Amino acid sequence: MWIPTLYFVEGIPYFLVNNVSVLMFAKMGVPNGQMALFTSLLYLPWTLKFLWSPFVDIIKTKRWWIITMQIIMSVAFVIQALTMPHPSAETIAAGTTPMSLFTFTLILFIFAAFASATHDIAADGFYMLAQSQSSQAAFVGVRSTFYRLANVFGNGVIQRNFRRPSGDQDRKRAAVLAAYRRRIGRTPYGPYALPHLRHSEAGVRCA
Repeated sequence: MWIPTLYFVEGIPYFLVNNVSVLMFAKMGVPNGQMALFTSLLYLPWTLKFLWSPFVDIIKTKRWWIITMQIIMSVAFVIQALTMPHPSAETIAAGTTPMSLFTFTLILFIFAAFASATHDIAADGFYMLAQSQSSQAAFVGVRSTFYRLANVFGNGVIQRNFRRPSGDQDRKRAAVLAAYRRRIGRTPYGPYALPHLRHSEAGVRCA
């Protein structure tokens, strides 16, 4: 059971950071030029994660990295939802909300993006170490399916609420918090669901 939940949890932050953030800033009236410039930076951690992936292999264990990154992402997302600025309806309608109003929100998104990219490194490594080659092949479809289900959750449930009228700020906040509650709800499950590996392969610490 740990493989489906692990990859569902892996997918949620990616779509929250890269998809929901764009929709959120657009609904808050941020000009497209500013929004495109800053939200494009959110993809960088997944592009550059190869730079720190060796440290994930040699520092602590992959199980430790998975659980720690899940906790960090949960905390960052909750703080982001609770501190989200609320521009006036007139500013939103005019499309002149300055991106500077969301500086702290953007910092939290970037922080969560780095944690999510690190989680991806650890999760994929843990999967390879915990499964035999034949088992890895058998679960390829399961991994992809549950990762895509996270996409459905992010693009369906959350974005449906964000597409409500711009003045309905309570529903937007509720949509974000709903996603983060789902994200946090999976975090305590991690320590119990992930198996403890008792061996080491190729000198990589994995337990």
